[in-house]
Amino acid sequence: MREQYPELLRVIGDLPSLPFDPRRQPSETDESGNLRDRVVGAMSNPLDFPPLNASVIEGDRLALAVDPRIPNLSDILFGIVDFFGDCKLAGIDIVLWDEVGESLVRGIQERLAGDATVHVHRGDQREELRYLEADIDAEAVYVPRVLGDADMVIPLTLDQHHGDPTLLFPMLVDTATIERFHDTGGKLTEEQSRIGWSLGIMVQMVIKPDQFGGVGEIEVTTVGREPLSGGALQHIRTHGGDAVDDEDEPPEGSQSDLTIVTLSGGENQQSWPSVARAVGQAASRTNAGGVIVVWTSIDSHDENDHSFCADQDDDAAEITFPPHRPVAAALSKLAGWCRDHSIYIRSDLEDEVVEGFGMAAIHDGDDLQRLVQASGQSMVIWAADQLALP
Repeated sequence: MREQYPELLRVIGDLPSLPFDPRRQPSETDESGNLRDRVVGAMSNPLDFPPLNASVIEGDRLALAVDPRIPNLSDILFGIVDFFGDCKLAGIDIVLWDEVGESLVRGIQERLAGDATVHVHRGDQREELRYLEADIDAEAVYVPRVLGDADMVIPLTLDQHHGDPTLLFPMLVDTATIERFHDTGGKLTEEQSRIGWSLGIMVQMVIKPDQFGGVGEIEVTTVGREPLSGGALQHIRTHGGDAVDDEDEPPEGSQSDLTIVTLSGGENQQSWPSVARAVGQAASRTNAGGVIVVWTSIDSHDENDHSFCADQDDDAAEITFPPHRPVAAALSKLAGWCRDHSIYIRSDLEDEVVEGFGMAAIHDGDDLQRLVQASGQSMVIWAADQLALP
């Protein structure tokens, strides 16, 4: 994270910061070491579960349901695929949320060099979905076909989550189910939070970012098991805004006049839904009429086209589900926050595009410094989108 935001770090000085603090230099004990070895170690020694390579047999098909905000994602996936290399599996499928950009998908494909198939979930494409079960209202719930057909499914998530700990719901179901979910206020029922059990999911990998925003602890554990330790994100969710003890933290319950937010992951992991999550976190900590600054490298506002990784011809597909447009949905949420706050964004988009969304563009650290100097209480939230539950 230090390398990703040199100009931002130059400007913010000693502003209060949560949940990470990239201004510190990692000590020797903070070094991540060989990420592949850490992934292999976690999968060889799960909590309350046998080694994962002893849980499959020759000819099985493995599927990974993946939160794309995980830091160092390509390297973690490489470690997992390498771990199962001697198991003679029929194949490994990786399913990513539909909000990911094409560059992230291609980067993962290049890193894995054909040893796994990468899919992007498309919840409005019937031919890519499989019926799972009926919900409490007898409405059908569908999931990606490669998850339903797999012999073993392993979710990869950031830290621990309320509701469905696997994040399969609502991120990896059909768009009709998602619409019904939002129509009821977006609160998970007990049935929805257990969707992983319907797929036979017993174990998941949980990645806990460290205080620098990189890969901290990696746990492979049974689904829903209490973590051995919390991690920065879990601490903040549990304590309602308190971060780890540090003299630079904002006081508990404090509101700022200006809040700067960054997004998780590398440049190709940043998306408009992540921008919306980050701004939502900032809005809850910023006074009405205050300023929110999003520092990102996002460079597109078009809906992502993932047809290049689909196995079937879209022209022949019968569309039976409502279309899902994650970018449009995110921009709609941002428009609401623009009514209560002045939102500035540092991005790789043209100013006219940013202004068309009701936000203002800034270009560099000097622009940000002027905003900070003109404001009262200011703070920084690193990887703010990780604090929001999808």
